[in-house]
Amino acid sequence: MTVPPPSTSGHRTSRAAWIVLAIAVVLRVAVQIQNATSNPTASPPVVDGALHDALAREVADGVWLRDAPFERPPLYGYVTGLVYVVCGAEPLAVYALQGLVGLLGLAWLHRFVRQHAPERAALFALIAAALYGPLAFYELEFLPEALSVALTALVLACWSRFESTQRLRHALAAGIACGVLVLDRPNLAFLPLFLALWSALLRAPRAWLPAAAVLAGTAVGVAPAVVHNALAGDASVGICASGGLNFWLGNREGAEASFTGGLAGAQDAGAMAGIARTRFIEVHGREPRNGAELEAHFYREGLRAIGADPVAWLGLVGRKLRALASEYDYEVNASYEAEREVVPALHAFVVPYAVLLALGVLGLLRRNAPGVTLRRGPLLCVVFAVVLSSVVFFVYARFRLPLVPVLAIGAALAIERILADLRERRSFAVLGSLAAVGGLAGLALAPPGPEAARQTSGGHALVAGAALQRGDSTLAREAYERSLHAWPGNASAAAALVNLLLAKQDVTEAERVARTTLEREPASGLAHFAFGLVLAATQREAQARREFASALIHADVDSVRPLLAAYWRARGREDEARAVLSSGR
Repeated sequence: MTVPPPSTSGHRTSRAAWIVLAIAVVLRVAVQIQNATSNPTASPPVVDGALHDALAREVADGVWLRDAPFERPPLYGYVTGLVYVVCGAEPLAVYALQGLVGLLGLAWLHRFVRQHAPERAALFALIAAALYGPLAFYELEFLPEALSVALTALVLACWSRFESTQRLRHALAAGIACGVLVLDRPNLAFLPLFLALWSALLRAPRAWLPAAAVLAGTAVGVAPAVVHNALAGDASVGICASGGLNFWLGNREGAEASFTGGLAGAQDAGAMAGIARTRFIEVHGREPRNGAELEAHFYREGLRAIGADPVAWLGLVGRKLRALASEYDYEVNASYEAEREVVPALHAFVVPYAVLLALGVLGLLRRNAPGVTLRRGPLLCVVFAVVLSSVVFFVYARFRLPLVPVLAIGAALAIERILADLRERRSFAVLGSLAAVGGLAGLALAPPGPEAARQTSGGHALVAGAALQRGDSTLAREAYERSLHAWPGNASAAAALVNLLLAKQDVTEAERVARTTLEREPASGLAHFAFGLVLAATQREAQARREFASALIHADVDSVRPLLAAYWRARGREDEARAVLSSGR
């Protein structure tokens, strides 16, 4: 059945919407100014952002074809590289552009809802998205989240156009938008599959044609990365060589619902890829023939872990869904909360995720209020894609951001439905809706569980490391102390804090931190390493060597080796450094 195209008459932006957009502009400008002057992670970018920045600089230098296949999604690096070509290699230019894209996305959201619902609903959706803090926060990070949210909106706009016209070229355009989105976030490869299924379920004549057009368009969208990797010498990789590793990380024995770190403490794709290759060699006794073989190895390892204890895996799935729905997430509650202390304007963004989730889910599941013509199928496709991605891989706070415009639309629909029930005096329906909202919000606000402390601690430590890169030792010390307050057993943060305190000649506090951490985590090599640093600084060389030796026999030895080798090199003991590094071969 052909859906009549929505009328666009009378859909001019209202004065109230302009006011909300103006407030969003003012807040984002304030955040951008504070971000540029006081945020330790803004410039230079850190961890994942540093890898994107490196690719962007290569592109700006004219290196469009790399010598090796992509190890991580490539789109963001190329887009930011083009920004560098125009504006110079300045991350703040990228943040400003991301802020502009975010504002355009807000304007699109208002217009999209206004085409299918009253102005009041469009205004509710706009307010919900404009004042959701993490959406603005990630516009200030050298990360692809702002781009993925914009591309998700583009997919919805293209699909809405197709549903209005039923023309295959619009379905193809939606598919191409999906493909470009997958280049930015490969975990959302489920979205075109769900859209194709939704198209097939419309039961329109020859419904398979738009489904095929979506999938064909997706293939066109991802083709540049596939061709690049083929030219780089490994056509088997596809888009990037990380899916199998991420599948194993999210389902291995001992996996947590939320991503808290990679292999042996490696925090970036490059380090994890190297360690993953080493693990393959340990199992097979040879180098992988190509990227596909390495990927397949980790997919098999992940499936083996699931098959070894299916009941435990189902429990892990439940924890992943719980984490996806939780107000708590380690990046928002650690990076976002910590950076709100140095970027005070972020406090002005006040819509909590719990409210967005509760109202959004209700609006997506209840029938439309009178005067609302929006079809929820495509919106649910986005939801299903994010949920399935979280179950298959892991929950990463920023990966759920494409849900925000969808939940904002759902929240507006829920409010319209409740207001309609009030006008119709449907008391039980109103009470039921309020109870559902309260229940979902309560679920989102419930205590997050034991792994939350480790995640929060890791986020504070990340901010501390960024502060050190900028030479702000005062902020770094405060962030490391917050990290240890969140989780006193964070031996990595303790070792970094001990090193910082020793550099400041605060030996007494350094020894207190080291002893406390070692008492809490006696099986941590990093704890022994931290205590060894204190002993060496106080001229207790024999005891320090015993602690350093103990540090190399514990499970986290891969994290200790580079630190201990760097310690010996800083003292001119290259032979000791080589001995430490060779001990793991």
